[in-house]
Amino acid sequence: EYIAHRLGLIPIRYQPPDSMKGGDCNGAFLPHRECVCYERCPRCSVDFELDVSFNEAMQHRSEEELMAPLTVTSQDLKSNNEAVTPAHFLNQDEQDEAQDAGVAIVKMGPG
Repeated sequence: EYIAHRLGLIPIRYQPPDSMKGGDCNGAFLPHRECVCYERCPRCSVDFELDVSFNEAMQHRSEEELMAPLTVTSQDLKSNNEAVTPAHFLNQDEQDEAQDAGVAIVKMGPG
């Protein structure tokens, strides 16, 4: 429940492929009831994948960070639609001041 709650707090940004700035996704997707698919498809939904392993991340960490907790952030979320991504920061100033590489979801330790 904790992880589901944290995921629900991450803002989602829609940027049309032919635009340099974000926009309204209202016309880009069909309501699920109006779509002809049986479950989900790219016309009516977006899937995000979160696949992080502490042991794999250890290979890319420095010696002093090896046993420190690993923070899983919104940057670890992978979307199946390149126009829809997590909004990691509100602006560049917020990103410069942040200690993490996005919105923190959970911290993981070894084991």
